Amino acid sequence: MDEAKKIAQDELAGLARKFPLHPKYPERICWGCDRYCAHDALACGNGADRTPHPMELFGEDWLHFAGAPTSYK
Repeated sequence: MDEAKKIAQDELAGLARKFPLHPKYPERICWGCDRYCAHDALACGNGADRTPHPMELFGEDWLHFAGAPTSYK
């Protein structure tokens, strides 16, 4: 049972997409889930608004503002 659980966790870990820290055009994408839909073709939610990237809200140094470790650079 433990081996099957570990295999399932490993498979799920590979499904999550990496979150870009400094995307080139963050305004073109919805950052609300792992789908990263185009701003004009939202696939999840009610389609009312897109979720902005933290860089759009807090600026280029958003990692420092959020208190993230500097090793994420």
